[in-house]
Amino acid sequence: FKTLQLDERNLTPYVGSDLQGFNGATTKPWGYVDLIVTFGINETARSIKVQFLVVECPLLVYPRPDSYSRLHY
Repeated sequence: FKTLQLDERNLTPYVGSDLQGFNGATTKPWGYVDLIVTFGINETARSIKVQFLVVECPLLVYPRPDSYSRLHY
């Protein structure tokens, strides 16, 4: 999030419960951010807007599951 030079102004508020990790710890998401993501290369490339949930975590990128269903070649 910070590597992409985004800040809190780029977030859509998250309304929901805290998330629970595999170790049982919980965290409150910061919010959502919409980014354009390109899948494929050359003539098979397709760019779509993907909504990412931003949480306090050193390394984690996980798009919404419906992102893949919107790819139509």
